[in-house]
Amino acid sequence: MDAINSIMQYISDVAPQILDILAQLFSRFFGILKYAFEWITTNPATFGGIYTQVIRFVMPILALHILVSILREMLSVRNPSETWGYLVSHDMGRFAIRHWECTVGRAGHCDITVGFATISKTQCALIRDDDGTWYIHNLSDKLTTTLNGVTVA
Repeated sequence: MDAINSIMQYISDVAPQILDILAQLFSRFFGILKYAFEWITTNPATFGGIYTQVIRFVMPILALHILVSILREMLSVRNPSETWGYLVSHDMGRFAIRHWECTVGRAGHCDITVGFATISKTQCALIRDDDGTWYIHNLSDKLTTTLNGVTVA
């Protein structure tokens, strides 16, 4: 009981001092705030210039930060290697189809690269629609594309 009484006595002794400190702090803060508003209203051109100079440097830095964080997220994501099907040829072997849309040809930029002399650099495109149906489109001007012995238009 004596401990509680001593704590209560200490709080009653310290509370007025804390309240006085807080009153002085808020009084000074509101004085500074009042002075700042008065200065802004009497010097609008100066304030506008300072604001413009600050924003001129802050906005590009924020934009660069946003761009870097988005690019970091985009580049860190690894898509799992999915196989949608296989392109099978008795002469050339089996090639995995890993995209809904992919190109077939000899060029390095094709999704399925086939090193065969009778195939164009970009021979055809394989496209899958939302229903799961695959379509083949001939992309070569010189050579025809055949699918199971049937020429593709």
